[in-house]
Amino acid sequence: MTIKYEFRLGVLLAGLLLLSVVCILPASASIDDKIIEKNYVSIKEAEMHAKTALYDFLLIGAPGSNPTDWTNATVNSDPLIIYDTNGKKLFYQFTVESNGINIGAIKVAASKVLGDPIRTIEFYSEDWDMKKEVENTKKLIAKDHKNVNVTSSKVVCYSYPKIGIMVDMQESESKEEKNKLFDFSGSEIVDKSVNDTNSSEVADAWSLYAEIPEKEIEERLVAWDEYDERATKIADNNFKGDEVQLKIVGVQKTLPFTRYAQQNYYYCAPATGKMIANFYEVTHTQTYIAGIMLVVMGLGTSVTDQLEYYEDSDGLDKDGSYIDYSPTWTEAKTEIDNNRPLATLISGHVRACAGYCQGADGNYYLYIYDPWSLNFGNDYRGGIYWEDWDSITHSHHIVVKD
Repeated sequence: MTIKYEFRLGVLLAGLLLLSVVCILPASASIDDKIIEKNYVSIKEAEMHAKTALYDFLLIGAPGSNPTDWTNATVNSDPLIIYDTNGKKLFYQFTVESNGINIGAIKVAASKVLGDPIRTIEFYSEDWDMKKEVENTKKLIAKDHKNVNVTSSKVVCYSYPKIGIMVDMQESESKEEKNKLFDFSGSEIVDKSVNDTNSSEVADAWSLYAEIPEKEIEERLVAWDEYDERATKIADNNFKGDEVQLKIVGVQKTLPFTRYAQQNYYYCAPATGKMIANFYEVTHTQTYIAGIMLVVMGLGTSVTDQLEYYEDSDGLDKDGSYIDYSPTWTEAKTEIDNNRPLATLISGHVRACAGYCQGADGNYYLYIYDPWSLNFGNDYRGGIYWEDWDSITHSHHIVVKD
């Protein structure tokens, strides 16, 4: 069922939202599953937050989108549920539609222990249906595993920003039960990383919930309640047509940028380098960049070796580039204001940042060009999204400058 919402705005540009998932390296102690479940968010409540996020995004001009695409946009009320690797619900992904075409998605936290409800905002450049992709992948898995019975399957976030399908299966003859993780090509994911947070790729499966320190739970619940109070007020005042909109403003800037998908599962750093090089009208292949970055086959590269490409005269030749080990949103904003895209590193992954936004919700976002999703190619815009700064742990920035 698709529900269309009317917003009390002078001109309705009607807008969109996003896709991303957050799974980081596990902390030493994870929170109890009962606490996660006790603070589950209903689909109805999550839908209200998706609507509010759309409304907020419109108020600041829907940066990064084609405004004409968002006229009369709708939020599909039937979300895709994405699970954590521990089996608990992690996100509700609501599709944003325009004239029957999927144009984006909004991810909402499925448990209040995650803190702020909204995680990312994504744009689709073409009609793309995650649910259909899931069903197609299930068929591929069944075709390639004819001697097993698939007993259950879930879409999971296994290593940010990567999602796959966790399948429980039973061997037909031995009745042996197995649990396997597959990507959207139907290929089984094999752990090949060395669990090094300085490596650009981590292929192992990690739990986002395991990353949350127990001492932070109360603070996260307070943050959720504050956001929820504001969102409810906006919904009451604007989604029923009773009172006129709240007057909210925000600031934003995006750079002209092109996304390139990484050529294999450990090439996120070279792909990010290619995106930044392209911005400066420098043409280097990912293989060439990987050579300068000293990428190790199957593992990736370190942050210091990535810097070599940006500094080296055989690379981008930006000798003022440096690694920031304590990155901030303000730093990223400064770089974008000076028309300089940057590389942003999280545990086991690298992306390019080409914009910033202070949302009408008061939160801070970065405009991420994510090289992952290699199965979908360069035309799939699932790798371009607005990401809430506080939703993940940022390990480093590589600032690229003369």
